[in-house]
Amino acid sequence: MTRDHYAVLGVARDASQDDIRAARRARLREAHPDANPDDPTAAERFALIYEAAEVLGDPERRRAYDASLRAGPGRPRTCYDVLEVAPDASAAEITEAYRNIVRAAGRPIPERAVTAYRRIGDPRRRAGYDRELGIPTRGQAGDIVVQVSRDAARAGAASVAVPDRELCPHCDGFGRIPLPCDVCEGRGYWRWAGSGTRCGACGGRGTDERACYRCVLSGWVGTTRTVAVRIPDGFHAGARVTVRDDLLGLVAFRLVPADEHPMADEVQ
Repeated sequence: MTRDHYAVLGVARDASQDDIRAARRARLREAHPDANPDDPTAAERFALIYEAAEVLGDPERRRAYDASLRAGPGRPRTCYDVLEVAPDASAAEITEAYRNIVRAAGRPIPERAVTAYRRIGDPRRRAGYDRELGIPTRGQAGDIVVQVSRDAARAGAASVAVPDRELCPHCDGFGRIPLPCDVCEGRGYWRWAGSGTRCGACGGRGTDERACYRCVLSGWVGTTRTVAVRIPDGFHAGARVTVRDDLLGLVAFRLVPADEHPMADEVQ
């Protein structure tokens, strides 16, 4: 995924060099690993912020980067850009933005909208995506606690089944099923005395949105995603490991020996 350096620094596309320098100082200080000893993603976020500041802080490199943004189909875009919401948008705002795209575009839903919503429509996936961008998140950013068996510790690796959600295949994440309006029989208007009148029940759309029976309006169904986790040699209880996953983004795992955390899932 191509980085959006402006989103990483949290500045506008027309930010001045003074704004960029101020954002650089604030974001690097905020993400410095020494200031976040319990966050295993801090070093990576710090590196992303440093890279963005280096590009945008150099006028020549910034001009080249801005030119690439204007180049057309290949321009780097975040999932927030695709859904036309701000990075600090609420979960409800992101869901409604996706539903508005579906209403406007109809079926098939634009693939870029589906991809974006899969990444940031779920709170855990959104947190991992925001970690990749190096920006603060309103997603579910807590560590995932896993038990590590002796066999997994000796092998130095484990496969962890992470609780996850996927877009409902019945409604494509919309939460509703558009069906022909019962009142106007899908025409969008009533026939009355030889003339047509817009149907008041469906607003002239000809369709009526019914709750999806499979996901019960949520647009999501429960699933699990298997993630390969490297187990450090001689790890101690509470050790944190960060893994990058295509859908979950940057995920932080907290490792505990199998006999010390009975509520966690044991991995072999």
